[in-house]
Amino acid sequence: MKINRMRYLLRRLFFSSQVKLSDGTRVNVDERLPKGIKKALYKETYEADERHLVNRMLEPEDRVLEIGAGIGVVSSLCGLKCSKGAVVSYEANPNAYDFALANIKLNKLSIDLRNKMLGSEKGEKDFYISSKILSSSSKDRGFGGRVILPCDDISEVISDFKPTALVMDVEGAEVDLVPLVNFLNIKKIIIELHPWIVGDDQIDEVKSLIESNGFVKINSKAAPHVLGYMKA
Repeated sequence: MKINRMRYLLRRLFFSSQVKLSDGTRVNVDERLPKGIKKALYKETYEADERHLVNRMLEPEDRVLEIGAGIGVVSSLCGLKCSKGAVVSYEANPNAYDFALANIKLNKLSIDLRNKMLGSEKGEKDFYISSKILSSSSKDRGFGGRVILPCDDISEVISDFKPTALVMDVEGAEVDLVPLVNFLNIKKIIIELHPWIVGDDQIDEVKSLIESNGFVKINSKAAPHVLGYMKA
């Protein structure tokens, strides 16, 4: 995922409004994005571990449920890797959703992007929006910005869509969502874990639950908190 330093400097020098990443994903570098995200997009380090696993693990026949789309970079790569209409993506934060929708449109993809949360039942849930965009979560981290958002039942979504792959980055809410997942048809999992938010003990429980459902962690160059699992 590393790029030539000159390419990075040119992007930064000319304030490129769009970049094409080495994996083929096109991304808007919107002026409203935080400085750190724009720099990571220019350097192609943004979500590099997740993108590495998506490139390595996903096949055209996969059906992907993504939970936590962020600004839609990983979503778009999933859409490029899989067949048309084979990705359903959830992003609760209305601010991030707008960026994600723009990036999906930029890549001319048919992704079902939903501006909702997922939980144990259909209804509404509290969500906490951070000015940092990607730190927003259903976990109250003291950022303020509490809103009430629509929520879908994750069991119903999985039953209806029948994903073969699960991609999850939800800022600590993985400890609430993973126990609700029916893994019957799921063969692949790409998940970012957040021990600095929920603690090592809860993260260990998440990993144990995944492995007890027949998944084996694959070796990768991703960071220790970004894991890929395949059904044994």
